[in-house]
Amino acid sequence: MYIDATNFLPALAHTLQGLGQDEGMYQQYIPLALHLADDFFLAHPSRDVQLLIACCIADVLRVYAPEAPYKDQEQVKTIFLFLINQLQGLRDPKDPAFKRYFYLLENLAYVKSFNMCFELEDCQEIFCALFSLMFKIVK
Repeated sequence: MYIDATNFLPALAHTLQGLGQDEGMYQQYIPLALHLADDFFLAHPSRDVQLLIACCIADVLRVYAPEAPYKDQEQVKTIFLFLINQLQGLRDPKDPAFKRYFYLLENLAYVKSFNMCFELEDCQEIFCALFSLMFKIVK
C-alpha cells in the first residue's frame, strides 16, 4: 500500500513539535523514530519531505534527550549528515520554507543534538561538514 508522505508528514511534524518528555511515554515512539531515519525518507526526492523528516528527527532527538533511539554509529552518522544537508536551506532567508529551516537549526542547537556525535569514531567528518556549511552561509 502506497502512502503519500506529503499528506501525513505535516501533521506528524506538528505533533512531534508539541511532544514533551512525559515520564517515559515517549518510549512507545521508538519504532516511529527508527522508521523516520529510513533511507526511503532520507533519500526522498522531494525537498519538502526531506525538510519535514529533518524537523521530525530533530524533535525526536529533543524528546529523547539526552539519550537517542538511534544507537548504530553508521545510522547516527547518516542522520547527522542528512540534517547538515537540510541546513543548507538557511542560505536563502526569502525561501518560503526558511522558518522551518530555522526551526530545525534552533531545535538542534537548543538540545545540543550534535553532542552525541562526539561518541562516533569519525565525528570529524560530521563537524567539518557542519562548520563548512555554516561558514558558507555566513559568507
